[in-house]
Amino acid sequence: FPNVSTTGQHMGGTVGFLKMLSKIINETHPTRIAVAWESGGSRRRRNLDGGYKMTRKPQKLNRFYEDGIPETKENRDWQLSHLIRMLRCVPIMQVYVEDCEGDDIIARLAFNFRDEEKIIASSDMDYYQLIDEKTRVYNIKKKSFVTDAEVYERFRVHSKNFAVLKAMCGDTSDNVQGVRGLGYKTFTKLFPIVTTDNECSLNEIKLYSMSHSDDSTLYKRVIDEWNKVELNLRLVKLDGSMLTHSQIKKIDDAIELYDGAFNKLEFIKLLVSLGAGVFEADSFFQSLAGIKGGKWEQLA
Repeated sequence: FPNVSTTGQHMGGTVGFLKMLSKIINETHPTRIAVAWESGGSRRRRNLDGGYKMTRKPQKLNRFYEDGIPETKENRDWQLSHLIRMLRCVPIMQVYVEDCEGDDIIARLAFNFRDEEKIIASSDMDYYQLIDEKTRVYNIKKKSFVTDAEVYERFRVHSKNFAVLKAMCGDTSDNVQGVRGLGYKTFTKLFPIVTTDNECSLNEIKLYSMSHSDDSTLYKRVIDEWNKVELNLRLVKLDGSMLTHSQIKKIDDAIELYDGAFNKLEFIKLLVSLGAGVFEADSFFQSLAGIKGGKWEQLA
């Protein structure tokens, strides 16, 4: 959201978040909503690979029509503080766990509610591996759903093999280095076993490489760089292995103990404090009419 507040503060992150949230709610009509907060990254992943996500730049909260307006930590913290307090005024569960990526929180929530229809709202492709009959991904940038068929059309692998694809080919956005010379198209061409709707293990990839090592130098390179491939899968796989027992407990406790409620008056006070007179609180609260409060585990 490109405008500034009535007090001259930039508030693109807060207002943009609320507008996108309202749009998704109106399109999908959920009964429950959870927001997973990033807490500076995963200590376990950094211990495995010190370069993990080291090249990633901080995400911008504001969008401007002119150049030269700096992003500041103070402005970011000011916006996030307002947003967190606003979300406490509506029945939206917020989950924050130290030394834990938002990806792992969302994957845990997806696991806990694996038998229910759910939507992951994000532009991050990491969540493609979680797509199944009960789980869809809503791409915030494209404003459209990502289906298993779309994943296959773009990458020639099914969602259940997406983590293996990333382990083999790497991910520049997370500074995960794949096998040298192996891109998405080359990978699926060399390993047709990942193009079926069956889940493919790394061991199958290794055995296939060994049995075809005379056909291409890339098969030999896969074998030579196998330690890297195994490390990559641990980094990119959202299977809960990067969560400690205490982190899992914090996520599960957040679900069990959550008891949301509406507080429209406080929400409006925060809007005024933010100087976001352009945001329509009434329509936002109308979109939340179908959201259930109360304890989540009783709604499962």
